[in-house]
This record gives sequence, structure tokens and C-alpha cells, in this order.
Amino acid sequence: MADGQHIQAASEEVDSIHFSFYSDDEIKRISIKKITKSERLDAKNLPVPGGLLDPAMGPINDIDICKSCGQHSVRCPGHFGHIELAKPLFNPLLFMSLKNLLHVTCFHCHKFRLNKEQVDRYVNELELLVKGDIVCAKNLEDSVEEAYLSKEDENMNKTTSGDNSSSVKDKKTWTSIQLKEVLSIFSKIMKKRQKKCAKCDMKSPTISSPIFGWLVKDTKASAVRTNAIADFKLKGDGDIHNSGETGVSGLEEESSSPGMVSKDSINEVRGLSDDTIKELVASSGKKHLLPTEVESILKDLWKNEARFCMLLCDFQKNMSSEPEKRRGYEMFFLSSLLVAPNRFRPSTSSSLGIMEHPQSVLLSKVQESNLALQHNNASSNHMDVLQRWMDLQRSVNVLYDSSKGLARSEKNAHGIRQLLEKKEGILRQKMMGKRVNYACRSVISPDPYLAVNEIGIPPVFATRLTYPEKVTPWNTKRLQEAIRNGADIHPGATHYRDNNSMYKLQAVPAKRRSIAKMLPASRGSICQPGRDPNCEFESKVVYRHLQDGDIVLVNRQPTLHKPSMMAHFVRVLPGEKTLRMHYANCSTYNADFDGDEMNVHVPQDEISRAEAMNIVDANKQYIGPRSGDAVRGLIQDHIVGAVLLTKPDTLLSREEYSQLVFGSCVPSSNCGSHHPAKVSAIEDYDTLELVHPAIWKPRPLWTGKQVITTILNHLTKGCPPFTVEQKGKIPKEYLKEDPSAQKEKEDPSARKEAHSAKKGKREDPSAQKEKDSSVNKEKQEKIQKQKQKDRSELVLYIHNNELIKGIIDKAQFGKYGIVHTVHELYGAYTAGILLSTFSRLFTLFLQLHGFTCGVDDLLLLPEKDKLRSKILSGSEVRSNEVHWKFTGADEDHKGDLVKLHMEVEKAVRSNGESDTATLDNDMKNALNGITTDVNKILFPDGLQKPFPGNCLSLMTTTGAKGGPVNMNQISSLLGQQELEGKRVPRMVSGKTLPCFPPWDISSRAGGFISDRFLTGLRPQEYYFHCMAGRVTVTGISSFALHGYPISMHLHTLNYMYMDWLATSF
Repeated sequence: MADGQHIQAASEEVDSIHFSFYSDDEIKRISIKKITKSERLDAKNLPVPGGLLDPAMGPINDIDICKSCGQHSVRCPGHFGHIELAKPLFNPLLFMSLKNLLHVTCFHCHKFRLNKEQVDRYVNELELLVKGDIVCAKNLEDSVEEAYLSKEDENMNKTTSGDNSSSVKDKKTWTSIQLKEVLSIFSKIMKKRQKKCAKCDMKSPTISSPIFGWLVKDTKASAVRTNAIADFKLKGDGDIHNSGETGVSGLEEESSSPGMVSKDSINEVRGLSDDTIKELVASSGKKHLLPTEVESILKDLWKNEARFCMLLCDFQKNMSSEPEKRRGYEMFFLSSLLVAPNRFRPSTSSSLGIMEHPQSVLLSKVQESNLALQHNNASSNHMDVLQRWMDLQRSVNVLYDSSKGLARSEKNAHGIRQLLEKKEGILRQKMMGKRVNYACRSVISPDPYLAVNEIGIPPVFATRLTYPEKVTPWNTKRLQEAIRNGADIHPGATHYRDNNSMYKLQAVPAKRRSIAKMLPASRGSICQPGRDPNCEFESKVVYRHLQDGDIVLVNRQPTLHKPSMMAHFVRVLPGEKTLRMHYANCSTYNADFDGDEMNVHVPQDEISRAEAMNIVDANKQYIGPRSGDAVRGLIQDHIVGAVLLTKPDTLLSREEYSQLVFGSCVPSSNCGSHHPAKVSAIEDYDTLELVHPAIWKPRPLWTGKQVITTILNHLTKGCPPFTVEQKGKIPKEYLKEDPSAQKEKEDPSARKEAHSAKKGKREDPSAQKEKDSSVNKEKQEKIQKQKQKDRSELVLYIHNNELIKGIIDKAQFGKYGIVHTVHELYGAYTAGILLSTFSRLFTLFLQLHGFTCGVDDLLLLPEKDKLRSKILSGSEVRSNEVHWKFTGADEDHKGDLVKLHMEVEKAVRSNGESDTATLDNDMKNALNGITTDVNKILFPDGLQKPFPGNCLSLMTTTGAKGGPVNMNQISSLLGQQELEGKRVPRMVSGKTLPCFPPWDISSRAGGFISDRFLTGLRPQEYYFHCMAGRVTVTGISSFALHGYPISMHLHTLNYMYMDWLATSF
């Protein structure tokens, strides 16, 4: 523990970091040793001079002294070496980019195959993006005026030459929008793969890579002949024809012009001699495209297309006027390899001998291939040199990324990429996965009574995690009490430090009391009259326990996005053993409570605490940085409680209403670990103002909506009220109209007649009839729709903080919901308080109301169940009709099922996949209609317990848990099972399962499951459902998420198969 880390704050910070590739000269300047041998150790296990473990690159043992810097192995930072390659190689990290670049490069004029106008437009867009002018770049992409283009060309050229580069040099940071637009332009250019060059009218060979890191060009004989014609020299002109036209047609159209070739000359070119044609054909075919040849092409490309290529390499550095900072085409090639110091490639000793580091082994193979290529350079056998060259490229590929290797031994090696990536890489294994000081890690548990930005800390952590608090006049008494409590009693302290040294608090209470008495004696802590207020302050620091209100950083790995690490306020919970967290944080951390562990880090200075409170606070992470959507909200039981509380028929007594308002609005911050006051008083600004009851007689009753109104009025006190309207998640079929509204809807004139009768104004029936017929029907319908909308609970409407109508469901905690509205209007702090208040409110209401899901929630009405069976019985008839239509059989044979089976087999065997796909689509469309009809009559009117009394439908329709599919599969049917968009496939015999006859056309044999979980599945249906579930889960790439459940399920199926096999004999 450094003495000065709490005395002086950091005065410097990193402004930026830049990544680029080392050039060959930079590698040689960094390196202090050239590697000339492939051996690492000699017979005595000593490092070989000039080898990969040369002592100049650092000691290899703990007791050795470095020969380069003279320091001990513990203090020696290590020194780089390098390997000079016998031939240039492709950079494996940029190989695919190089390949794409060659696809748009002409191999004859060494320019881009696009015309000059297109290249200039892309260059102007890129340079505007480099400057940060994204709007002009987008406008330039759509439409550009010639004057503007020419003006921009002048400015860009000046920028390139360094005359006007100040604006670019001053710009040091890049935004994600700039990078996205630049990459989009590069992607557009790389996709424009023209066969002919727009500048020289030549055809370039096709580029391919049979193995990673090696290129092959394929030149067609027809392309060679076309290029010979296009390359025909004009009479009296030594330049290539560049009329802007493509092919020989351009020559023919301009043949009458002076100095142009005539048609006879073109015919002469077309009539090349046989020997010339043989030479052209001999030059065609597949040939290796060596790195030296590619380097020569790119060198000319960088000269011809300087402006674009300068931007391609390095956007910011290449805009600098300093030539030494620019990067060119050299980054695509390797001439030297940097060798890491010995300390980063340690050898392991064991009883079996010395085991070399994987990187040392791969570097040794690279050096062996390099030396072999050097020895064969003088050989006249071209194929041997070429093979050695390819071996060296493969060795370097495996060194960078072993997944690019061809052999299994190469793929199992540990390249540089494998040392960095995934969970076993050094970033997560050595840095992120290691324990650090001032941190703890434990299993998380839920606690709905915590605030959404609080974290519950058990005492075992609170007494071991400390914060160094400086002694000041306003905290002296509190720190004295902490010192007297010691390390075992919370809130206490573990250490005490002054300017001289650090003291660990003793277990003897008398010694702790003596230190506590000396604590206020710091000079300068209190400015006395006549004393200099700037006198030297004797810095005393007490390392106290973690207490309520402290700020900590909470993190769950893997940290995939910014909200994966947030700041929470501490609440020490006596008697707990795990970390406690609110449900609202589950989505941001991607955490659940089935054994997940999380890390807690305690900041150790005031600057870190200030940053955590003002930047990383969990309440300030409500909006996700990726899309701007809400990423935090209440879930599951809280959604159920919200729906039950705000549904129209919820009425509360005075006691219930007062209890809900008080229990939710009064913060529970006084329920922590250490509060000296036994009774806490509510301040004036915390006074709760209750609303008048909605019903006065026979006794006062409040609605659940009025509880929400009271909370909103309390949270926005002193601020203008808000109004919001948001559609809910509950379908309209589940929210029935009241009987009076339904009667009025059926008979619009009933209310008018009743009103006129009440007033005694009876009109003549004939006159009333004529008057009613003259009323505008469209206007009447519009009025009725508006009335229905005003009474409907589908849309939640809050006017001036008063909840008028609607039900709070899952939609109100998502995008544009209540919490999102409060966050936008009143800030993150108020939105966090609203989430915490709603959490306590809905938890309390569920305790009063209760919520239990039973078997009776799954049962159907008897008449609806019979109607379900009747509809499902028509599935076989529908299946026969689809198959008759598919085979195109005559009307006379429609009753012959044997004939139908034969026709289906004949069609499928003759046409294969095409007819099978057509039949599957027809069957799915027909059977999906049956499934829809069944579900329509069952939900919601077919259940014995209607919504919202049905707890299962309450969960699935409000978004609390599950969805309509779960309800359908339990009480209705499972429906058609699909495997990658197809029905259950048939075997060669025509069977889908051995229990079905060959070419069975029934819907059941094709995977249509009319059974349900409520009454059970037959073995065949169970197997089909397992097939569909397995395909769905295995289609997800994350095996860590689903691999374990699937493997356990497959083991269970194996046991079932073995039992069936054993009992079948």
C-alpha cells in the first residue's frame, strides 16, 4: 500500500492511444538482436547465442542477470529480437483486405478499375469524413455539382500536400459515426469488381487463394487475346488508347479520326498468327502470384492513386504533413518478424525435461522454414524455392493465427490470436479473471426492497473491504468510533496511517482507545485565531469499513457492453451471506439468480468516487448506448402486481390505500446496518398528499389507479406535471367492455330514447324515424369508435400526473413507457426513484392480494373442448385434399388412398427437393389455419377461469413471463413441428418414423401434433417435439448457454432408448 497514493491526486492522464503496424525499419530499431539460428538450447540446456532464447533478449532464469541492461531478472523489462525473412511474405492480419484490394486493381495500368470520376467522388467523401464533415460527405454521395467538386479537389490537394492540414492535424478524435461511414465507403469500393478496367480497357486475371496466405491468378486465353487487341499501339502514338469507350467498339466508332487505327488494322490484329496465339495461350492459365509481384503492383498503385491509398492505410496519421508518420503499402507485407523477449516466453521445467513455450516452438518453425528458403535461394529449381516460400508463409500464418493452419497439429497450436482471445486468453485469464485488492466476489441473490441503484453487501465483506478516509473536523467523531470498534465490529476500521507510517489496529481495546483520542490532534485540521490557515496539515487516514452510502463498482463478466459495469450505493445487510441486488439490474448485467457470481470493486479516492456517482451511477444507465432504448425495468412478479393493482375493478379501503402509499413512497434507507436514531422523522418536503376517494358511499374506496396518481404527484412535487399516452401489451380480446357500453354499441338510439322519456318529451314515432334516418351514419360510427376508445383500457393515459385509464403492464417499463417518460422529463435520478417506488408498491400489493397459478387455470370449458376436438378431426381431411391437389389426380380416383400414396411417392422420387418443399409449404399453410381456428375459439373465451382471474393467461398476456405460445401448447395443441423451415423429413423408405407406414400422408406422420401438455403427448409426438427443439437449440452458436441442458436431455433420451431396446426382446 503506497503511502502517497492518497496524498496527491493524479496530474496526468492518457489523451489517446493509436494502433498501427511496425515498419521494417522500426522493427530493426526496436530489436537488439538478430535471430540467426533455429535452435533454442544446447546439449547442456543453455541458451544458444543467436537463437530464440539468446541472453541478449533477457534472462531465462530467476537468478540470471540481463546481458543487455545489467538488471536482475525481476527488474529487467525484456528486450526484443527480430528475424529477417529471406523473402517478403503477406501479412496474415491484412491478407483478406489485400485480396479485396487486388480485386478492384487493374494488373496492367496499376490503377483502380473504376473510372476517374467515381474514384474522385469516393476520395472527396473520405476526406470530408476525415475532417468530420459528415453532412457534406452524405450530400456529396447523393448529388454533387461540378463547381463544388472542383473546389473540393483543390482543397483536398492542398490538404494532401500539407499546405492546409491544420484542421486535420487539430482533430485528434474520431466518432463512431465517422468510422462507420468510412468503412461503408470502403465496402462499396471493394464490392465494385469490374472485369474490365475503365481506364485502359484491359481484363485482369481472376484472383483466388487455394490456401490462406497465398494467391493464385487465373488468366483466361480469351482475356489474353482481348488484352492484346486493346494494347494495339495507335499509328504515330505511343500511348494506350484511352477514348473512354470499352473494347474494340470504341476503336471502330472513332476510326475515321486522324491518327486513329482503321478497321483493316483491327482485322489484322484479330487475325493474329498461330504462333502468336500459342504464345498467348501459353501465358494464360493458373500461376502463383508471389508477394514480390503483388508488392510491385501496389507500389505503382500507391503512386497512381495516391490520394485514395493514403486514406486507405491510416486515416489520421497519413493526413499529417510529416512523411515519417505515414504508412504505405508496406503494411500488407512482412520483411522482418519481431520476436518477444524471453520473459514473455518462459520455459517450464518438469521431471520429463524442459517444455518450451508454445510461441517459442512456433518461432522456431518459422526460423527453420526461413533458413531452408535461404539455402534454396541459389538453387535453379524454381519449384523447390516456391515450395519453401509457401512453407514459410504457412509457418508465419500459424504463428499469428493457428486456426489458419492446414494440419491438425498446426490447428492445435497456440498462435498470437489464441493467446489473446476467448476465455482462456491472457486478457480474461490473466487480467480480468484475477482477484484484485479492494474487491469481493460472491453469488448474487434478489432483494426487491433495495433501491434499483443499491447493492446489498454482507457483513463478511463489509468488515474486510476498507476505504481510506482522511481525518477532518466534520468526521472526527465518526472515525474515532470506528477506531474504537476495531476490525471485528461493524462499522469499524482495520488500519490507521499518518505521515510517518501505517499502523494496524490492535485487538486490545485500550490501545485502540488511545489512538482514537489522538485523532483530533492534527495540526491544521482546525484553523485557530492567529494561526495561518495554510499551515502544514498532518495527514491522518483511517481505513474504515465499508458503510451504507459508499459507492462501489459492480461488474458481471463477460463485460460485453457499457452497462455491464455500473456504480451502486452500498447497503450493509446484517445476517446475509451473498450479494443482494434488485431485479431491475438483471437485463443490463445479463444476470439471473441461478448461481451467477458478480464482482464488487471499492474506489479508493475521492476522484474515483465522484466519477462513480456522477457518471457510472446505475440510475444513469437507464438508456442503452447502442440503440437508445430503455434497458432497465421491472419484470415478472412486479408486472403481475402492476396489472392487478391498475385493473378497473381494483378497489382499496382507506387502510390498504394508506399502507400501499406509505410503504412505497417512504424510502427504506433508514433500515440499514447503522443508524443511531431509533425513530426517523419525515421532512416537510417528504409529506405525502393523499387524493380523495373515487367512491364515498357506502364507504370510502380508492382505485388502484389513484395509488399511481399519488406516487406520481409525490415524486414530481415542485415540478410541472406530465401527460403521456402509451399503448399497452394486453390484447383487446382480453379486455371486455362493460355491459352498458356493449348495449349502447348494439343499439345507439336506446340512450336517446331513454333520455327523452326521462324528460317527458315523447316525439311522434314516424317523425323520430325520419330524423334518425337523416343522421349522418359515418359521423355516428366515428362518435361510437371515439367513445369505445375513451372507455378502453388498451391505451394507458396519464393527464397531469393522474392515471385516467389503462393498465400498467410490461410495455410501460419499456420504450416510451411511464419510466422512460419520467427519465426524459425529470432526469435519471427521478426515474430511478420511480422504479424503486413501483417495486416496493407492487411487492406490497401482491402480499395483500396473492397470486397462485394452479391446474384450474389450464382447464377449458367442456363445450369449447368438444369444439376443439371437432376442428382437429378435420386435419386429416385437409391433408388428403392437399395431397390430391399436389398429385393432380382425377376426380374418379380421389377415394383411393393407396393410389394417392403411390402418386406422392412417384412425385417426390422423380422431382426430389423441389416437390418436397412445395408439398411442405402447402401442408403447413393448411394445418396452420386449423391451429389458428382452434386457438381463436379457446382463447380467451374457452378457459374455465377468464382473464384476469386466470393466473396463467395473466402472466402470458401482460409480458410478465412466457407468451401466448406457452399457453397454446399447454391447453390447446403443439401444432406443426418444423425443422429448419421444413416438416419432418422422410427416410429412404418413405417413413417419417418406423411406426408409420411408408409414404403416410396423414398430418400426424408429417409432424402435426394435435396433443397438448395438459393431457400428455403420445411417444411419436414427443419424439417429433424433441427433434424440433434440438434443431432450434443447436442452431444457436453459444454452446456455453445451451450445451449443458441439451447434453443432459440427450443423455435422458439415450436411457429411454436403451430401456425400450432391452424390453423389446
